[in-house]
Amino acid sequence: MATEFLMNRPEMFDDYVIVSPSLWWNKQKLVKTADEYFKTHQELEKRVYVSLGKEHKTMHEVADKLVDAMRASENAKLEIWYQPILTEDHATILHKAVYQAMEAMHHTK
Repeated sequence: MATEFLMNRPEMFDDYVIVSPSLWWNKQKLVKTADEYFKTHQELEKRVYVSLGKEHKTMHEVADKLVDAMRASENAKLEIWYQPILTEDHATILHKAVYQAMEAMHHTK
């Protein structure tokens, strides 16, 4: 859901914490449009933290694609962290990832 907001309603938040995103959903629509979206939305000034635990291979692939699209946009106003936590799984990652996101974002303000 956080990725949906980032790409479809970015004005809602300044900071986004995306944990174990289901980007494979809807035939990977968000991921397939991410390159073009981030290249054409250079006005975005956001902080985005992405993480996932030990998940199915497809979840790692689509998370990689999302992060790659943001980085490839070369938008200097997008601050991106990508920190998979492979010691956790889908059921246990949320609290650790959110805590790490808050720490990372706190140290950059």
